[in-house]
Amino acid sequence: MSCITDKGFVRPSYDEILQAQINRAKVLLGNDIDTSEESVLGKFIRINVFDLNICYETLEDLYYSSFPNTARGQSLDRLGPFAAVSRNQATQARIEVKIRGTAGESIPSAFLLKSDKTSFYVVNEYIIDSKGEATVVANCVDDGEIGNLSTGERLDIQNPRMGIDSVEFIHIIQKGEELESDKDFRIRFANSLAGAGSSTESAIKGAIYRVPLVDGVSVVSNDSDISTTIPPHSFACYVLAPESQYDQIAKAIFDKKPLGIRCIGDIEKTVHDAWGKPHTIKFFATTKTALSIVIKIKTNQYFGSAGINQIKENIANFINNLANGEDVYYTSVFGYIHKVDGVVSVAELKIGKSGQSLGNGDITIGEQEIARIDVSNISVEVV
Repeated sequence: MSCITDKGFVRPSYDEILQAQINRAKVLLGNDIDTSEESVLGKFIRINVFDLNICYETLEDLYYSSFPNTARGQSLDRLGPFAAVSRNQATQARIEVKIRGTAGESIPSAFLLKSDKTSFYVVNEYIIDSKGEATVVANCVDDGEIGNLSTGERLDIQNPRMGIDSVEFIHIIQKGEELESDKDFRIRFANSLAGAGSSTESAIKGAIYRVPLVDGVSVVSNDSDISTTIPPHSFACYVLAPESQYDQIAKAIFDKKPLGIRCIGDIEKTVHDAWGKPHTIKFFATTKTALSIVIKIKTNQYFGSAGINQIKENIANFINNLANGEDVYYTSVFGYIHKVDGVVSVAELKIGKSGQSLGNGDITIGEQEIARIDVSNISVEVV
């Protein structure tokens, strides 16, 4: 039974496989052979059909694992090299901490600190100064967002040591990131393929997207003689990525930028060409703008127990897939609420930047910003 057709892979159903096996048995053994569920032959056929059905399901998975839009997990990872990209791995949070104790006391490398959810280790050895303080850098022992501490969150000493009295969290140096999802990886895969060639906007974006841990890119150009947001005959790249990737980003821009055209930005990196000549490459770092949303809805009997979580996921997927500099339009959010069955009307919808007052207007995002939202910052109430 052939499955590959002009419409792609068409997997036969259990009933179709069963009927084909029964027809085959009648051809070999005669039309009057008993193939019912009660007969020995019928039971034997159905045992084989059950196994064949599993085989066809496996073949279907194998077929769709060959395409980026349908592959998942490790199968999707193995397609990455064809577009010169790889899945962004989970990263550890890095924080700055103030440790107090006896002046001159040594703080050893790997000295452990703990929060309510995880632990941190001091990166290098430090000495407490004459004021009885030392500002140190510590990495989270766990990958992902679990190490992204909030302002004012408490830290404690995990293994007490003579001469070290207390510890205080100051701020996050680098946020921890979760393993890149299949959906986000597919977007980067497509963006990197769109950047074939050189000296074009899509080529520059594609090259930057191929750099690991890059989460967003936008390119703005000015080919006129008039100065706008950027000088005449120049272009600017806005990139959302960890600082550790800046050298690779600069190299990607240099490899694709048009000759004689300036790239501007507040981050400068030196890139050497094939002959060892240095070139200064500039670009801007994009920052995440965290949003918060408060929603009140009216529902009917078709609104399920998972409805609130579905609304949160719909909105989070919408906002977290916006590109650099894309504004968040107030009215766009309504559609993602009404996608969930049972929502009759939206009684109230307020949106704004986290830490600021929420309102019912569009959220303007600058060129050096990218809108992002955490599910925990979406409040949904049924009224």
